[in-house]
Amino acid sequence: FRNHAWDYLDPYEYGSRARAAFVYYYLYSVYTWSMIFFTIGLTMRLFKRRRPRVEYMADASYFFYWLHFPLVLPLQVIVASWDTNPILKVVWIVGVASLVMWPIYHFGVRYTWVGRIFNGRRERPVT
Repeated sequence: FRNHAWDYLDPYEYGSRARAAFVYYYLYSVYTWSMIFFTIGLTMRLFKRRRPRVEYMADASYFFYWLHFPLVLPLQVIVASWDTNPILKVVWIVGVASLVMWPIYHFGVRYTWVGRIFNGRRERPVT
């Protein structure tokens, strides 16, 4: 009795079709990892200089990842009954969530102990 799909991909038990599937999935995984490393390398080559805005957004992304679910879920409940285009609903949810999360991140997280937990120590720019 077989429990998993990969039990059927034994290349020696089921003949050429299983061997072809095995080779296909192996090459597919090699291709996927190659594209990941290619994308990382290309990004490192094209974006050598510092971009403070991009760094700021990258620092905020981890906090946004943790905050978005408890924020987006009630917004989805609010818009569920709206009789409008679903794309407009998504745009509204993203807009409202962003308007709430950016100030919270900037004033309540970035230069506080919470920000140190998420991204390490950050110094306030001197102006």
